Amino acid sequence: MRSLGRSHWVILGACVITIVLLGFVNTTPSTGKKSEVSQQPNGLKLEDVVKEERNSLKPDQSGVIASLEQAIKGENDIVHRGQLYESLVKYLGRSGKYVLAAFYAEQKAQQNSGSGTDWMAAGERYRSAASFQYHEDHLPSLYESAIRCFSKALELEPANLDAKVGLGIAIVDGTSDPMKGITLLREVETADPSHMNVQLALADFAVRSKQYDKAIERYKRVLAMKPELYAIHLSLAELFEAQNDTTQVIFHLEAYAAVTDDPVMKAEIEKALESLKP
Repeated sequence: MRSLGRSHWVILGACVITIVLLGFVNTTPSTGKKSEVSQQPNGLKLEDVVKEERNSLKPDQSGVIASLEQAIKGENDIVHRGQLYESLVKYLGRSGKYVLAAFYAEQKAQQNSGSGTDWMAAGERYRSAASFQYHEDHLPSLYESAIRCFSKALELEPANLDAKVGLGIAIVDGTSDPMKGITLLREVETADPSHMNVQLALADFAVRSKQYDKAIERYKRVLAMKPELYAIHLSLAELFEAQNDTTQVIFHLEAYAAVTDDPVMKAEIEKALESLKP
């Protein structure tokens, strides 16, 4: 069969980067090996990871943080204080300081009478920070923090399925007992088969274990529920190529090209299709 080289999939993936639903799941999966957190028993403590990122701040970033921290300390109204925390967290996220963003998200939950939603948001931030880490010794404390925050969210809101999905993913990615996390995800699927985050998470894990048929089934299910997540067509195209199904690869690349308004992606898709078609 005609096929796209791995380098071409890398180019397509770099153009899309990721599709993230509620901060949980990357729907452009990689078949590469994922780091095992359990192989890093001597990781840094959270305070050291936070300190390391704080030391990397530029002077203007430090100034913004100091100003917002001062405003938070002087604000007695819980709603306004929460808004200031949100401004700080979003600023750090936009600046690529994901660990600090997670740290202040948890500070908000701890010090501002956080709801289950606040604790879940902190868990999402820690899990996201872990996904952007290049330092293996940072991962254990970040996943441990994500698990702590998601667990607190569920303690406050036992019916919060999004928090349960986040906890399940963090356990799979961040502990030596991934089946415990998979069990949580399956419980969510049983409670709500149409829950998109759990379908995306289970699809991602199916890709990692090379269960491509199961991943394809779940991705198709998500597309049927939410067609606007059209970047999933690229995931499906890559999975069908792994199964040597050129017809389906072409179908999903064309489906993606038909809806994207990104001229760079359209050009890359056209190159890919030229190499696939006779």
